[in-house]
Amino acid sequence: MAVKFSIEGGDSGRVAKVNDDGALAVGPASYNEVKFNELAVTGTAYNNATVEIYEASSTSSATVDKIIMQFEIGQNEFHPFTSLSLLVNAGKWINAKTDDDDVHMNILGYYVDEVK
Repeated sequence: MAVKFSIEGGDSGRVAKVNDDGALAVGPASYNEVKFNELAVTGTAYNNATVEIYEASSTSSATVDKIIMQFEIGQNEFHPFTSLSLLVNAGKWINAKTDDDDVHMNILGYYVDEVK
């Protein structure tokens, strides 16, 4: 039997917890940056839509600095990434784009101190 727990850092606003894979995760208590992006790009895919999640230099940049993941999604399907944990380079953003105008995605994240 596993017992789930988290340790709050008092006034620091940070939390430490062990995830389902046994890894220790330390970060802010909750997401502090939530933004809905409708991935509306010209062109419609009838069977599959290609979605790219990538690192970029601004929140609205369509220029890919580094592809984090790329996948296809079929009509009326969804892909949950609830336990996806990414750490990108300092000063970069995680953006997404698609070749189908009917794909919707929420990207949630938080800022962490730069790892040195």
